[in-house]
Amino acid sequence: MTNEQINHVIARACGWEQDKKSKKWWTKDNISSNAWDFNYVSDLNQMQEAERSLKNLESYTAYLVQICGGPERVFSATARERAIAFVCSIGEWSELIKKNKIDRMRNLMLEAAQKLDAYTLDHDGCDENCNRVGELVNELRKEAQP
Repeated sequence: MTNEQINHVIARACGWEQDKKSKKWWTKDNISSNAWDFNYVSDLNQMQEAERSLKNLESYTAYLVQICGGPERVFSATARERAIAFVCSIGEWSELIKKNKIDRMRNLMLEAAQKLDAYTLDHDGCDENCNRVGELVNELRKEAQP
Protein backbone atom coordinates (compact mmCIF):
# COMPACT_ATOMS: atom_id res chain seq x y z
CA MET A 1 0.00 0.00 0.00
CA THR A 2 1.40 3.38 -0.94
CA ASN A 3 1.72 6.37 1.34
CA GLU A 4 -0.67 8.26 -0.92
CA GLN A 5 -3.34 5.57 -0.54
CA ILE A 6 -2.95 5.56 3.24
CA ASN A 7 -3.11 9.37 3.35
CA HIS A 8 -6.29 9.41 1.25
CA VAL A 9 -8.03 6.79 3.42
CA ILE A 10 -7.23 8.77 6.56
CA ALA A 11 -8.30 12.06 4.95
CA ARG A 12 -11.67 10.52 4.03
CA ALA A 13 -12.07 9.12 7.55
CA CYS A 14 -11.41 12.61 8.93
CA GLY A 15 -14.24 14.09 6.85
CA TRP A 16 -12.46 15.16 3.68
CA GLU A 17 -14.02 14.36 0.30
CA GLN A 18 -12.27 14.50 -3.06
CA ASP A 19 -13.77 16.12 -6.13
CA LYS A 20 -13.25 13.62 -8.95
CA LYS A 21 -12.69 16.28 -11.61
CA SER A 22 -10.47 18.83 -9.91
CA LYS A 23 -8.83 16.37 -7.48
CA LYS A 24 -9.28 19.02 -4.77
CA TRP A 25 -10.29 17.95 -1.30
CA TRP A 26 -13.20 19.53 0.59
CA THR A 27 -14.77 19.34 4.01
CA LYS A 28 -18.47 19.68 4.65
CA ASP A 29 -17.70 23.26 5.74
CA ASN A 30 -16.38 23.98 2.20
CA ILE A 31 -12.78 24.23 3.35
CA SER A 32 -10.49 23.12 0.53
CA SER A 33 -7.09 21.51 0.45
CA ASN A 34 -4.73 19.83 -1.98
CA ALA A 35 -3.84 16.16 -1.68
CA TRP A 36 -0.22 17.00 -0.97
CA ASP A 37 -1.38 18.76 2.19
CA PHE A 38 -2.17 15.32 3.64
CA ASN A 39 0.94 13.67 4.94
CA TYR A 40 -0.31 11.51 7.76
CA VAL A 41 2.31 8.82 7.16
CA SER A 42 5.17 11.26 7.80
CA ASP A 43 3.74 13.94 10.08
CA LEU A 44 3.08 13.10 13.73
CA ASN A 45 1.11 16.32 14.18
CA GLN A 46 -1.31 15.36 11.41
CA MET A 47 -1.61 11.85 12.84
CA GLN A 48 -2.39 13.27 16.27
CA GLU A 49 -5.18 15.30 14.71
CA ALA A 50 -6.47 12.21 12.87
CA GLU A 51 -6.34 10.11 16.05
CA ARG A 52 -8.73 12.57 17.69
CA SER A 53 -11.35 11.64 15.09
CA LEU A 54 -11.25 7.93 15.93
CA LYS A 55 -14.34 6.48 17.52
CA ASN A 56 -12.81 3.10 18.42
CA LEU A 57 -9.60 3.84 20.29
CA GLU A 58 -9.49 0.31 21.67
CA SER A 59 -9.18 -1.21 18.21
CA TYR A 60 -6.65 1.43 17.14
CA THR A 61 -4.53 0.83 20.24
CA ALA A 62 -4.61 -2.95 19.72
CA TYR A 63 -3.39 -2.56 16.14
CA LEU A 64 -0.75 -0.06 17.19
CA VAL A 65 0.60 -2.39 19.89
CA GLN A 66 0.74 -5.22 17.35
CA ILE A 67 2.46 -3.09 14.68
CA CYS A 68 4.99 -1.64 17.13
CA GLY A 69 5.86 -5.01 18.65
CA GLY A 70 4.61 -4.40 22.17
CA PRO A 71 2.92 -1.84 24.42
CA GLU A 72 6.22 -0.37 25.59
CA ARG A 73 6.98 0.77 22.03
CA VAL A 74 3.67 2.54 21.34
CA PHE A 75 4.90 5.85 22.73
CA SER A 76 7.69 5.99 20.16
CA ALA A 77 5.55 4.84 17.22
CA THR A 78 6.31 6.56 13.95
CA ALA A 79 3.69 8.48 12.01
CA ARG A 80 3.59 5.66 9.44
CA GLU A 81 3.00 3.01 12.13
CA ARG A 82 0.21 5.12 13.56
CA ALA A 83 -1.26 5.67 10.09
CA ILE A 84 -1.29 1.94 9.37
CA ALA A 85 -2.94 1.23 12.73
CA PHE A 86 -5.51 3.92 11.96
CA VAL A 87 -6.36 2.41 8.57
CA CYS A 88 -6.59 -1.08 10.10
CA SER A 89 -8.82 0.09 12.94
CA ILE A 90 -11.40 1.57 10.57
CA GLY A 91 -11.46 -1.62 8.50
CA GLU A 92 -9.93 -0.21 5.32
CA TRP A 93 -6.56 -2.00 5.25
CA SER A 94 -7.80 -5.30 3.84
CA GLU A 95 -9.80 -3.51 1.13
CA LEU A 96 -6.74 -1.57 -0.02
CA ILE A 97 -4.56 -4.68 0.09
CA LYS A 98 -7.19 -6.58 -1.92
CA LYS A 99 -7.37 -3.78 -4.52
CA ASN A 100 -3.56 -3.66 -4.79
CA LYS A 101 -3.37 -7.43 -5.24
CA ILE A 102 -6.03 -7.36 -7.94
CA ASP A 103 -4.26 -4.52 -9.74
CA ARG A 104 -0.92 -6.36 -9.46
CA MET A 105 -2.46 -9.60 -10.73
CA ARG A 106 -4.08 -7.77 -13.63
CA ASN A 107 -0.73 -6.22 -14.58
CA LEU A 108 1.06 -9.58 -14.37
CA MET A 109 -1.57 -11.27 -16.53
CA LEU A 110 -1.36 -8.57 -19.17
CA GLU A 111 2.45 -8.78 -19.12
CA ALA A 112 2.26 -12.56 -19.57
CA ALA A 113 -0.11 -12.10 -22.50
CA GLN A 114 2.28 -9.65 -24.15
CA LYS A 115 5.24 -12.01 -23.68
CA LEU A 116 3.28 -14.92 -25.12
CA ASP A 117 2.26 -12.81 -28.10
CA ALA A 118 5.90 -11.86 -28.67
CA TYR A 119 7.00 -15.49 -28.31
CA THR A 120 4.53 -16.75 -30.89
CA LEU A 121 5.59 -14.03 -33.33
CA ASP A 122 9.27 -14.90 -32.85
CA HIS A 123 8.70 -18.65 -33.25
CA ASP A 124 6.14 -18.72 -36.07
CA GLY A 125 3.41 -20.13 -33.87
CA CYS A 126 3.30 -22.57 -30.98
CA ASP A 127 3.40 -26.23 -30.17
CA GLU A 128 0.56 -27.94 -28.26
CA ASN A 129 1.77 -26.76 -24.82
CA CYS A 130 2.23 -23.22 -26.04
CA ASN A 131 -1.28 -23.25 -27.50
CA ARG A 132 -2.74 -24.34 -24.14
CA VAL A 133 -0.82 -21.57 -22.37
CA GLY A 134 -2.15 -19.16 -24.96
CA GLU A 135 -5.72 -20.25 -24.24
CA LEU A 136 -5.18 -19.73 -20.51
CA VAL A 137 -3.59 -16.34 -21.06
CA ASN A 138 -6.51 -15.28 -23.25
CA GLU A 139 -8.95 -16.31 -20.52
CA LEU A 140 -6.92 -14.34 -17.99
CA ARG A 141 -6.71 -11.40 -20.36
CA LYS A 142 -10.53 -11.27 -20.51
CA GLU A 143 -10.78 -11.42 -16.72
CA ALA A 144 -8.13 -8.74 -16.31
CA GLN A 145 -10.14 -6.13 -18.16
CA PRO A 146 -11.35 -3.53 -15.62
